[in-house]
Amino acid sequence: MIPAGLALEAALGLIGGGPPAAGTLHTGGGRYRAPRRKGVVGHMRRTSRAWATAGLVGAVTGAVLFARRVNRWGATAEELSRPLPGDDQVPDPLVASTRAVSIQAPASAVWPWLVQIGWRRAGWYSYDRIDNDRIPSADRIMPELQELRPEDSVPEGPGVGWTVTTVEPGRLLLLTTHGPMRGVNWVLRRDSSWLFQLDDLGAGHCRLIERAHTAIITNNDTVTGKLISTPLGAAALSLGDFVMAHRHMQGIRRRAEA
Repeated sequence: MIPAGLALEAALGLIGGGPPAAGTLHTGGGRYRAPRRKGVVGHMRRTSRAWATAGLVGAVTGAVLFARRVNRWGATAEELSRPLPGDDQVPDPLVASTRAVSIQAPASAVWPWLVQIGWRRAGWYSYDRIDNDRIPSADRIMPELQELRPEDSVPEGPGVGWTVTTVEPGRLLLLTTHGPMRGVNWVLRRDSSWLFQLDDLGAGHCRLIERAHTAIITNNDTVTGKLISTPLGAAALSLGDFVMAHRHMQGIRRRAEA
């Protein structure tokens, strides 16, 4: 948008098909020097750049604020502020989220669905085309996948996975990973923690709280690496994570309540 005053100034200089010829015009004995079109155009360009910069800053700010909101989806103030296992695993995360959902089932009915998650295990109950090689996530409890111990691996993809750091059957599962991501050239190193905690509230229902922290050292020789290292890129990463996590948590709830 061009400010009205500048638009008017430009219009006055262009009346009659363009500005007067360089030099002076004599009107009524007075002397009038023609405005310089180059100065007006330069002013317009500077103003346009200022508006574009302001718009970009506004878009980035809006994206960052929206990302902050979805990173807290469903969680209460108490759940957001509560210290939880795994908080010390990634001290300076690029992306941090605490999300929660109420489930009309006891924790004991939710745990079997949690403990069997993983790529080419039961899946992630999310968008299988994206995160499980198009293999549908399980709609049944799989007896052969009902036990995890510390140091066990939960695969995330070919040659990539999470390590079980803490497990309290029926209540808590903490997964962590530290190192490069095989097949992802824009990541040099990823440090992540992913906590699943079930709070039994009695009367046949519970809360599922998921807290994730991720720090990434990007490969800035790639376009994606350069983008992710910016505030807008980090916000985009948060939004993508929310899309997957929201469906994943709803998938667990739907299965446990069935």
